[in-house]
Amino acid sequence: MKYLTGAASLFLLTTIAVSHPSAQKVSLPDVLKAAAAYIAQYSDRLQAVSAEEDYLQLEVSGGQMRATRRLISDVAFVGIGAGRVINYRDVFSMDGNVLRERDGRLLKLFQSTSADALVQAQQITHDGARRHISPNMQLFDEILAPLAVLRTEHQGQVRFKLDGVKTTDGVQVATLRFNEATPLPHVINSPIDEPASGKIFVEVATGTVRRTELAIADRHTNLRATVIFAPDATLGMWLPASLAVQSDITTAGGGDRNPKTSAPYGVHEALEGQAKYSKYQQAPVSFKVRVLSPGLKTRPPS
Repeated sequence: MKYLTGAASLFLLTTIAVSHPSAQKVSLPDVLKAAAAYIAQYSDRLQAVSAEEDYLQLEVSGGQMRATRRLISDVAFVGIGAGRVINYRDVFSMDGNVLRERDGRLLKLFQSTSADALVQAQQITHDGARRHISPNMQLFDEILAPLAVLRTEHQGQVRFKLDGVKTTDGVQVATLRFNEATPLPHVINSPIDEPASGKIFVEVATGTVRRTELAIADRHTNLRATVIFAPDATLGMWLPASLAVQSDITTAGGGDRNPKTSAPYGVHEALEGQAKYSKYQQAPVSFKVRVLSPGLKTRPPS
């Protein structure tokens, strides 16, 4: 990764959460165990699920909107087994202008036995990333990245804290606060050396993930992203329903210099984005896709 990015905006839960009197009985190890089992099952059950993504991106300056970009895309959330989930994007509309015929080609690729199916999916994602309002928006492309910290093999690389248990919709939901314990390598792909942190909202009984909040920051960079999941009755799964991101970054400038320090003035960029997901469809993933996928990054090359 060569790009850097910044801060965040979070969607609020629309349900009212109240403290549950038995919350003290919930233990962190039990919640982590349930979450790890859920992620492993989720990866297997997910197969390939496509959704229509309506993504509004904003460039802001001094609190004022400078530019907007609206992308409509097919996004595929793909389970490749062993708790691993990845996603791809296929943009077909930009600012109301149709870029190409919508033909569901991502789902078709994941059912393919072609040796280069994943290469094609990666290229489609790369091409779509060029439509972002800024190259730095690519840092938010791995929508499901926070789920990786819940995998059994990664939990030892992350510090978790049980940050409370509340009852939402009649179900106990635990708030897990996490910090990556080791600076490198990261569990969550990061453009900076600082490790990621955040919160994950998990149903105590089932391990179901309802919401993720991700933060990656240092003194120049502040990135935040929140994904809210919702149940889909047709597929019988909790799937991403919305994404909110905010990026704020200052880098050393290459132009005018501060006369007092002789240092170049910083270049500041602030971005925001809000996406909604709908029209879910599911298709089985070919065995070849699962075999070829380990270690694959979904983020386009810089």
